[in-house]
Amino acid sequence: MALTRKFGLTLGAWCAAATLAQAEPDRLFSGHVRPFAETSGKVVAFYLDGDAIARGYRVSPVQARDLTHLVYAFLAICGPDAPTDAAEACRSRQDFEVAAPGDDTALARYFARIKATAPRLKLLASIGGAMGSKPFFALTRSPAGQQRFVASAVAFLATHPMFDGLDIDWEFPTDSSPVPGEAQLGRPEDGQAYATLLHDLRLGLDRLGGSRRHYLLTSAIGTAGARTAAIDYRDAARDTDLFFAMTYDYYGPWADLAGHHAPVADPQDPAVGPVGLAPLLAAGIPPGKLVRGVAAYGRGWQVGPTGRLDGRYNGVDGSTEYRELAKQAIGAAGRGIGGFRVEYDRALEAFALWNPESRVYIGYDDPRAVVVKGHNAVKDGLAGLFAWELSGDNGDLLNAMNIGVGNRPLR
Repeated sequence: MALTRKFGLTLGAWCAAATLAQAEPDRLFSGHVRPFAETSGKVVAFYLDGDAIARGYRVSPVQARDLTHLVYAFLAICGPDAPTDAAEACRSRQDFEVAAPGDDTALARYFARIKATAPRLKLLASIGGAMGSKPFFALTRSPAGQQRFVASAVAFLATHPMFDGLDIDWEFPTDSSPVPGEAQLGRPEDGQAYATLLHDLRLGLDRLGGSRRHYLLTSAIGTAGARTAAIDYRDAARDTDLFFAMTYDYYGPWADLAGHHAPVADPQDPAVGPVGLAPLLAAGIPPGKLVRGVAAYGRGWQVGPTGRLDGRYNGVDGSTEYRELAKQAIGAAGRGIGGFRVEYDRALEAFALWNPESRVYIGYDDPRAVVVKGHNAVKDGLAGLFAWELSGDNGDLLNAMNIGVGNRPLR
């Protein structure tokens, strides 16, 4: 998404409007997870990246009990275009079967321990993701391939009883969003193929669970208006328990100019139309099945004197985990440290970090904004909040999610 205004004008607007409501910074910027009672009945979910597990990240008992859903990301789809880290796991599998990259036995033990700690927590296994979605385009065009995929995904649950369901993260039906030089895989038919895939999975999950167990079926979805209108969400909603709306990444390394990547207010983009929750609701997703997204990371840019982007802060994608931003740039009072100022854009209800000396700009989801997102989710009858991704949080965002949806702190 590209800004329609030059960065300098945008920066000036939110600098002039900056009035930070210091909503109990000791409560929102504590840097550790606080326990909450699940009193709101709302979803509080986090994705957990398999790479974080491989690096040794462990979910604490307090985190597990503060969540209603934890989504493991990702199972891979074997065959052409399978992620490289799944090569060993896919060696003995057919095309379009699913596999867990790495040590499957260790993965099962990892999540069994979490389930033992928090028996009410719903554990989901997500399939696809930004780097693993290409096989969806091929398998949904092959009846035999789709049948094999569904059977394999259901078999994963049968052999991993600690998991309570599946999540489909197809990015994105009708639009493969290829990098320059790659072929566009999406077709208009994908809009219905997506709904049919979820329907076939629903039938498979119901056969597996029978009258004993309801297996959850969820889906992570994009929020761009043009893309949303091409997908049959009304049909898909009949078979899907929850939709995790990725209301973030509105700006990033693909954009021409810097901007807020996870604002509270729905932005507009002239190239794709409205972006955010409104297109999804208009497409027929019931509010009670829609979960709003939170980003546990910021996206930054190096900005030249004229407002042009000279480069991206912190590497190729410009992203930094929230836990690092909290230590290096935000601070315990939520006002900014290390040469950074915390600024607030009143129009978009969005926070950003600005360092006038280094000219680094970072858009991020502030705990204060997350509380507002939770309040709005309750007011608008949404299912709740979710975030990507758990290892990027220091506890502030999970706390803010629970506060926002109305869960009661235990101490």
